[in-house]
Amino acid sequence: MRRVFILNDTIRVPGALVLSILPAAISLALFAAYSIICSIILGPSSDFNFLLWLPYPISIAVVSWGVYTGVASVALWFLMWAYWGMFDKSSKLARAGWFVVLLFGMHFGALAYLTYIWSRGFLRIESANRQTPGSSQNAAGEAKD
Repeated sequence: MRRVFILNDTIRVPGALVLSILPAAISLALFAAYSIICSIILGPSSDFNFLLWLPYPISIAVVSWGVYTGVASVALWFLMWAYWGMFDKSSKLARAGWFVVLLFGMHFGALAYLTYIWSRGFLRIESANRQTPGSSQNAAGEAKD
């Protein structure tokens, strides 16, 4: 059964799109936290080539995670611009504010916009074969009017 995510009670978002956006957002947030923690631990004047200190398989995993995060954050940025352009029905002042956040915030602006959108609007998940609003089902699953 295919799931459809309902955003702001009007926009139907396919589950595949949600499953591609969420890992990108989570990876970007985790990689940013990882980078901040490493810079705090190593200090501002240290050499940031700490991948040489790690064992080879772990350094390959960290580099692969960084490449994935870079590509995924670019895709997230473009998707948030597409949402802003096509679906955002906020006031002109709010849209102008999000324009500035997306333009100058780049990937972290897209992450903030995604968090704002989903905290306000992702309220329910429905199956793709939902019934019409006026009909109901009996215990056997048959529709009755």
